[in-house]
Amino acid sequence: MIVLTALMMPVVMGFSALGVDATAWYMQRRSLQTIADAAAIAAAYHAVGNAGQAEIRAAAAEDALRNGYATGTQNRLIVHSPPQTGAYAGRPGLVEIVADSDAKLYFVSAFLDRPVAVAARAVAGGVAVGEHCVVALDHNADRALEFSGTANVSLDCGVASNSSSLQSIYVGGNASLTADPAQAFGDIEVSGNARLNTKHPPQPYSQRVTDPYGPEGRDLQLPPKRSCDANKLKPSSGAVLSPGRYCGGLQINKDVSFKPGVYELYDGDLRVNGNAQLTGDGVTFILNGSSANKIGTVKINGGAKADLTAAATGPYAGVLFFQSPAASTASNLSNDFLGGASMRLDGALYFPNQEVKFSGGAGSDPACL
Repeated sequence: MIVLTALMMPVVMGFSALGVDATAWYMQRRSLQTIADAAAIAAAYHAVGNAGQAEIRAAAAEDALRNGYATGTQNRLIVHSPPQTGAYAGRPGLVEIVADSDAKLYFVSAFLDRPVAVAARAVAGGVAVGEHCVVALDHNADRALEFSGTANVSLDCGVASNSSSLQSIYVGGNASLTADPAQAFGDIEVSGNARLNTKHPPQPYSQRVTDPYGPEGRDLQLPPKRSCDANKLKPSSGAVLSPGRYCGGLQINKDVSFKPGVYELYDGDLRVNGNAQLTGDGVTFILNGSSANKIGTVKINGGAKADLTAAATGPYAGVLFFQSPAASTASNLSNDFLGGASMRLDGALYFPNQEVKFSGGAGSDPACL
């Protein structure tokens, strides 16, 4: 029996290794898979935003470390963007993660003189389901995009908010919003009797969207500095204005029309008071200034009428209002299209640093706002 036991001991040890070590390896692989999945998602948020390779790798490593996976000689994290293997090989915007780690050896160490590697692989990426025509760019504001009261908004496109707030997009009261997709970096809150209607599921805690007119988009540029064509102008009824630089702002109290072209309001506001009417086809209004506090705002008051269409060609094609990104971020500043205004605004409203408000009965029936 002693001899037989001695002869069988290697077999007993081998099966012990199979039962204990192999089970531990499978458990380690399951843990590595969770780490790889989380790291891939973290890296994918940066990949869909066109981040560089260094930033993508750093995001993956940071998330892996958060889950207790410190890279080194025994723990290796391999990052490929785009993936190099599999069904998504070569596709931009996706990230491939391989977490490779040396296994802990118990009984098997008696039979092997080299480490055993355990690995897990994950691929992640973002999928766009539509275009956004309303985008809130602020990264921190509560209710950066808000629909409240009795607002009834129906869009043939999507809405997005880059704010990290728990109320990044807020739909409250008796408001109704129909848009697809509805996407936010923070959360989306629908409260009271409000309704949010989308074809695809809402996308809270999603990636931030690119500023469409910022450096990663069309990168709109302000006009070069030149002399003023008019100062603090208050045109009379029936006036026809020409493109140019209007220093000190523009105040409209009567009916005014605009010839096609670019109107730069330098160190001043655009004010349209009640019962005034402004019309223009192929126009762009630029709010610029010598300092952040002097860059003006837009206020179209109740009772005013506006029928404006942006230019179809040129550097500002499709842009109706463009406020300088250097404008003040003070909380008391906003650009208001207020109650009762009858407005037809065809073109983009681009105010990257300040609020835009449609309030109390304001209506708009454009082809593209």
